[in-house]
Amino acid sequence: MDDVIRLEYQRYSGAHGYTAEQFNKTVSDAAGVDVSGLLHKLIATTEEVDYTEMLDWFGLRFMTGDANKAWTLEVRTDATAAQKDHFAALMSHSKAK
Repeated sequence: MDDVIRLEYQRYSGAHGYTAEQFNKTVSDAAGVDVSGLLHKLIATTEEVDYTEMLDWFGLRFMTGDANKAWTLEVRTDATAAQKDHFAALMSHSKAK
């Protein structure tokens, strides 16, 4: 999101703002792939989002089982070295400096 906001600021800062289509283009440009379908699903529908692929990148998964909790996020015990590296990179941004 940092890259998206920086790009939005470069392209559309000032009094004129930007349209939803322009925001979609900026997100896709920052991601390096067309994310219009995902953005539509996340923002404009009430469809359930399947987070499996996104979480798997980091070696994470949602678990259910406790009747008192709808979802629990868990680190996979079978995470690959690449998944562990992705997770470490993600978490490095949240550590106190």
